[in-house]
Amino acid sequence: MDASRIKRQLKRLYVYQRYVHGSLVGGLIIALFVLVLVHTAAAVFMAPQLLLSAQAGPGFYIVTGTTGLILVFLVVFLAGAFAGDISGGGAQLFLSQPLSREAYVAAWMIAVLATPTLLYLLSFTLPLLILDPALLGAVGVTGTGLLAVEVVEVGALLSLIAVASKSRAAVVVLGLFLELLLPWVLLVPFIVLVSVPGVGQRLTWAVTAYLVLFPSKYTLFATAPTGPPLTPTQLAAAGLAVAALYAALTLLYARYRLEVK
Repeated sequence: MDASRIKRQLKRLYVYQRYVHGSLVGGLIIALFVLVLVHTAAAVFMAPQLLLSAQAGPGFYIVTGTTGLILVFLVVFLAGAFAGDISGGGAQLFLSQPLSREAYVAAWMIAVLATPTLLYLLSFTLPLLILDPALLGAVGVTGTGLLAVEVVEVGALLSLIAVASKSRAAVVVLGLFLELLLPWVLLVPFIVLVSVPGVGQRLTWAVTAYLVLFPSKYTLFATAPTGPPLTPTQLAAAGLAVAALYAALTLLYARYRLEVK
C-alpha cells in the first residue's frame, strides 16, 4: 500500500469516526456530565479527609466503584450500538462508499474503547487537579488506571464479538456477564484457595490469568499470603497486550470475513 493510499484511508477514517461520534454524542455527553458531577462532588466533600490522611478512604472507593459501573455500562452500550450498526445496514451503506472494512471497524473501536475510557479518566483526574493537585497524589491512580485497562480489554473483546455475531443482544448480554457476574463467580474460590498456605503458590498461574483479564480486582489479592503475582505496571502492560490482540483479531476478521447484507 503506497503512502497516498494510506493517507486517503486515514482521511476517510477520520471523517467516518466523526460521524460515529456524532451519532453517539447524546449518550457520551450525558455520561460525561454524570461522571464529572459525581467525581467533583466526591472530591469537594472528601477533600479534607484525603489531604489529612494522604490516602483515599472507603467512601471514595465506593464513589469510584459506582462510576466504574457507569463506564462499564457505557462501553457495553457502545459495543452493542456497533453490532446494531452492522446488522441494521449502516455497514452496507458506508462500505458502498470508498471506505475499507478496516477503517469502518477502526472508527467504531475508537468510539467503543478510546472515547469512554478517556472521558472517564479526565472526569476523575481533572476535578482533583483543579481543586488541589495534592488530592490526586492522595487518591492515587492505580485503581482507576487498572479499571480503565480492564474496560479497554472488555471493549476490544466485545468489538470482536460485534463483528462476528452482528447481534446487539449477544454483545450486551455477554458484556454484562463478563463484567458484572463472571469476575465475582471466579473470585470466590480464588480468595479461599490463595489464603490456604501452600495452595496459593500452586495457583499463581491461575491468579495471574485472572488478574490479567480483570485488572481492577488487583487490590483484592493484596492481603493474600503470597500477594498479587504481578505489579500494577506489569498488570496494565499485560492487559493492554491482550486488548491489542483482540483489536488485531477484530481488524483481521473485518478484512477477510466480515459480510454485510
